Amino acid sequence: MDANNPVDPAPVYQNADSEDRPRAFYVDVWDEDTDDLVHAYYGVFHPVRGGLARPVDRPGGIHSFGDVERFACRFGGVVTWC
Repeated sequence: MDANNPVDPAPVYQNADSEDRPRAFYVDVWDEDTDDLVHAYYGVFHPVRGGLARPVDRPGGIHSFGDVERFACRFGGVVTWC
């Protein structure tokens, strides 16, 4: 997937080996109309402090969670790290 945010064209550069730093992610879900994965949530996750995420396509609440994989499973999605 493209590392560029469609709203903000600045690319996101992160070192994948730094496990003690927060990482940006998307939760992608299957869209039956397009037969493709689409971004449903975006957020940031820290391995010790947990994470925050919000919906991509609509204004809404902010979700907080302790495990990003379990958060994605709540919506039947998969995690895509930026």
